[in-house]
Amino acid sequence: MRTRARRCDRAREYASVRLDGELSDFESTLLDSHIERCPSCRAFVDDLVGVTERLRTAPLERPLIVVSLPQRRFAALRTMQVSAAAAAVVSVIGIGALFGMLHASATSPARTAKLGSMGEGKREFRDLRRAVLTAPHPERQRGGLGNLSV
Repeated sequence: MRTRARRCDRAREYASVRLDGELSDFESTLLDSHIERCPSCRAFVDDLVGVTERLRTAPLERPLIVVSLPQRRFAALRTMQVSAAAAAVVSVIGIGALFGMLHASATSPARTAKLGSMGEGKREFRDLRRAVLTAPHPERQRGGLGNLSV
């Protein structure tokens, strides 16, 4: 019984798709085969075809009342939508830049350790900066950059 109901549902769907001209040859053959054997689906297809033909051939009617919406409302709404989208983009860029800076400072373990001691005073900061600038650089040791000073 369930299989029959599924076949009938599929046949009724195919009948609707056929009216739109979108049914393949194979599906059309399946539909024709089913409606030959199923009287209820045949009656459904006949009714569907009749209603569709009457709707498609009926003359168009003009509405008695013309409905128009003010254009100003849409212009204000469009401005608000554009403003909200711009604010969202700026927020995303700002948050991305913040996370990028935090990630850059967190990826260098030596830098993270040094930044923790900076709050103790200007003198420690100068000493730390001097140590970083005077530390031997691997490129200079190998002679890759010549006698350039930092």
